[in-house]
Amino acid sequence: MMEDRGEDATWENSKVRFLEEYFPNSVRYAKEIEFMQLEQENISVTEYATRFKHLARFYTQTMTEAWRCRKFEFDLKQELKEVVIPMSIRDFPALVEKAKVVESLKLARCLNLVAYSLTKRFPCFSCMNSFLFFFAYMTLSGKYSSKNHTLKLSQVTISSLSSIICFIPIHQNSTSSISI
Repeated sequence: MMEDRGEDATWENSKVRFLEEYFPNSVRYAKEIEFMQLEQENISVTEYATRFKHLARFYTQTMTEAWRCRKFEFDLKQELKEVVIPMSIRDFPALVEKAKVVESLKLARCLNLVAYSLTKRFPCFSCMNSFLFFFAYMTLSGKYSSKNHTLKLSQVTISSLSSIICFIPIHQNSTSSISI
């Protein structure tokens, strides 16, 4: 078939013909736009990096390692961006790893503040500190879900320079909320 058109039967030509046939330009362009608009928002760094790598394949312009790193760090959550950008990492795998470390440190700090605040305000929880830490981790990491609970957003201020958003499970029928 390719010989009929006067083309060499190379892997590159076969790939181009396959993509033209089964993956139309409109879909490729939509994926490229999705890549350009991709932001971390409320997903983990791991999920964001996976999505980033998947969609980067559809980007039609030449992408240097430095540009790829800048795009990745620019679209991180603000509290991660503030720590990661000054590191000026221009190796993509290293950048992703550092972003994961920063995210886990921020999460640990947030969980410690939540557990500490709960045990201070509600002394009966002090014996359940480990459970609270685990429950808060499961909730924040998205591994906890229940129809009987809803997630209330509260902001924990670390300092005047930065803050971390924490999700605290509150029973739906409860009229009280926990302030931190």
